[in-house]
Amino acid sequence: MRTRWLLCVVLTFAQSVVGTIQTDSDGLKQERDLAVWTLVSLLHDLKKEPDVALRIRVSGRVCEVLWPFDRDQARDTLLRIFDESFEDSLPSNVRQRLRAELFAIAGRVDKEIAQTFLRLVDERLDKRAQRVSRETSETIDERGALMLDAAFEALRNGSKDAAIRYAEVAMRSGSSPFFGK
Repeated sequence: MRTRWLLCVVLTFAQSVVGTIQTDSDGLKQERDLAVWTLVSLLHDLKKEPDVALRIRVSGRVCEVLWPFDRDQARDTLLRIFDESFEDSLPSNVRQRLRAELFAIAGRVDKEIAQTFLRLVDERLDKRAQRVSRETSETIDERGALMLDAAFEALRNGSKDAAIRYAEVAMRSGSSPFFGK
């Protein structure tokens, strides 16, 4: 519990400092550099966090804040934690939700990473074995479920065009007549 509280405080501090610095004065640059260093340190410390879901969620949020300042570190971490989201130690619904959250982050910071995530999903999942219910009598595969979640996130963030693109991919991933198969 204490660890989670500390992670929230550090992330909130770093996000507020990094997000508000717009000029390059020496004092503000030092504050920004300290905030970026804090975020990178947090990413390294999170590797030791035993709660896999917490590690992935917080790392993803840190990457989103870090993105404008250290894209290589953020990209490498996003790819690593997306891979971790396939761990069998996590319940299926948690793995799916984590991947949806990471996909939404990737969609906000870099469309190329979102495409890489899709390729990873295609490589890692056997489409015939992974079926996901969306509270209807129909089912779609994991990739389709991920895309529906991404479409929902895009709508929530006000990006109608992205939501439509994600929903179209989800429709092609389905297994019922309603999804084109």
